[in-house]
Amino acid sequence: MFSKNKTVSLAVFCLVTLISLPAVSLFLQRRSDYTLNYASHSVPTGTYCSGSPDWPMADTVYLVLGKDNTYMVYRQFEVISRGTYEDDTVSQTVRLDGGGFTASYGEDYSEINLLSREGSYSMKKYSDTCLYINVTDSQ
Repeated sequence: MFSKNKTVSLAVFCLVTLISLPAVSLFLQRRSDYTLNYASHSVPTGTYCSGSPDWPMADTVYLVLGKDNTYMVYRQFEVISRGTYEDDTVSQTVRLDGGGFTASYGEDYSEINLLSREGSYSMKKYSDTCLYINVTDSQ
């Protein structure tokens, strides 16, 4: 039915296809593993707090970082500092323009260390949105 040349050609084609498909698949998988992620960097926005989010206390310090590069450091009923911030993605720090505050964060933004002249606060992520507890963002 098939000549010997056609059978050999078909066998070679099938062999090349069977060998090349896994190789191409492996190449595409490896290429996606090395995709650079820094292009999608976002700033650590949201609300962070120094105490337990489940038991807010009067002395709990909150840090709110807005997507519009505004921030507020506050305790309930008291705004400590507010202004704008600048995110430095290389050193993973946020420089707050007022009040002498600097914040450093990790890669997953789950914790921030807020440093000031008065001391430092280890803060955990409370919310992905800006929350103002017993203060308003327009004070």
